[in-house]
Amino acid sequence: FITFGGSNDGVIYLKAARRMLGGEVLYRDFFEFVTPGTPLLFLVLFKIFGTRLWIPNATLVAVGLANAVLAILIARRIMSPRVVLLPAAAFVALAFGGHATPTHHWFSVLPAVAAIAVLIEKRTSLRLVGAGALCGLSLCFTQNRGTMALLGVGVFLLWEWRHTRTAWRVWLKRELFLLAGFIVAVMSINGYVVWKAGLERFFYCTV
Repeated sequence: FITFGGSNDGVIYLKAARRMLGGEVLYRDFFEFVTPGTPLLFLVLFKIFGTRLWIPNATLVAVGLANAVLAILIARRIMSPRVVLLPAAAFVALAFGGHATPTHHWFSVLPAVAAIAVLIEKRTSLRLVGAGALCGLSLCFTQNRGTMALLGVGVFLLWEWRHTRTAWRVWLKRELFLLAGFIVAVMSINGYVVWKAGLERFFYCTV
């Protein structure tokens, strides 16, 4: 497959998905040190479309476009209308263009940024659950990024509570909604792999 820059590390996850397509079990039959989101994503795409060479490239373009759109949506909330396209343009030109490889790195960035877009306008219960689920999805691609995304949102909620001086129960309720969405997403996506490979093996490989 073709990369726009950087390394060809994406081949690792394509091979993992191909092995899973052949019946092997991630972590049990072969080692991987990141959470299973990337191989599972390619596995699903391979099952739908077959093992086509265009799949990683199309996926990469879709992730890049989605990140650019999210940058615009977030910028509209905090920047002048005249420069809302600047963050997206800088992202494509300076960040994505030089390191465009379909790996867990970009796949985990997208839901983490989406969590910001969900919460930037207001923090309702439904939005907090959604943001928590997006942080959990980020963890399912890269465990440390998803964990830090959750921690970052949690710390922001604490900061916001201290500045608005609302009751502590309001802050605790918000944190629990965030955590609930996170746990559901993590268990839903990782659960099948943990069941097949075993919790001990999964923990050893990823933690």
